[in-house]
Amino acid sequence: LQKTFINSVNKSVITGGLIAGVFGIILALLFSRNILKPIRELTRATKEMKGGDLDQRVDTSAGGEIGKLGDSFNELANRLKEQKTLREEMVSDVAHELRNPLSNVQGYLEGLKEGMVEPSKHVFESLHQQSLVLSRLVDDLRDVNRAKADQLQLDKREIVLEDIIGKEIEAIKTQAEAEEVTIEENLGGPSLVNADPERITQVIRNLLDNGLTHTPPGGEINVETRSIEEEVVTTITDDGDGIPEEELPHIFDRFYRVDKSRSRGTGGTGLGLTISKEIVEAHKGEITARSKEDEGSTFEFTLPLADG
Repeated sequence: LQKTFINSVNKSVITGGLIAGVFGIILALLFSRNILKPIRELTRATKEMKGGDLDQRVDTSAGGEIGKLGDSFNELANRLKEQKTLREEMVSDVAHELRNPLSNVQGYLEGLKEGMVEPSKHVFESLHQQSLVLSRLVDDLRDVNRAKADQLQLDKREIVLEDIIGKEIEAIKTQAEAEEVTIEENLGGPSLVNADPERITQVIRNLLDNGLTHTPPGGEINVETRSIEEEVVTTITDDGDGIPEEELPHIFDRFYRVDKSRSRGTGGTGLGLTISKEIVEAHKGEITARSKEDEGSTFEFTLPLADG
């Protein structure tokens, strides 16, 4: 009886062990399938992305470390697609910006070659003007790319900001008077800042040119500086048409123009505000814009005071 009992127990243990083993194998297969499925999906999506398809995304509902890995992959895919779009847009924008001046130069040269255009002072002035447009575009692109790569060279020294602003206002006053635009200045200071005078001059010139471009005859541009704690704030306000609210977040983007119909002759290269932003930020400052349609625009930038 004892032997029969022992054999029965052993048989039950072996049977239970076999059943547990089978269930264990089944559960292991199920778990491994659930774990390997998102990994296989991630591997497939990675191969597709390597082939140039940046629209690949993976399911992140698995949770845990696998889910976090999927989130990272999706974020990487989004950024790569954004960068690709930006590169394509930049190439298109550069080609568009170069097309008009190059076409003008080509037209004049072909006319001179065929004898259809007589050499004159006006012709050579036009060719010179178009070459300046091309040169400015190349310089602007170089400055933007250097700034994006944190390679913008700055020759910093202690300067009085109001002196720089005053000189630029005087330089633009003749053009402003010709366009019947008044420039009012309310400069505080003197505000001593540690900055590159040429780069800060570039910022002031870009903002004044932008204000003058968008201010109608009879309008006014106000330039003001004031010190707040350890920084100086410069504000340039115009009473032009203003900027639509949906356009405002993009005005510092490369080649962006609120009025898409503007050419380089009336709207610049579309890089002035981008360069201004990069220069100000390279000086540890900040530049912002406020605007309402039909109420004008205000551009404001800050610079740390030298003794701040």
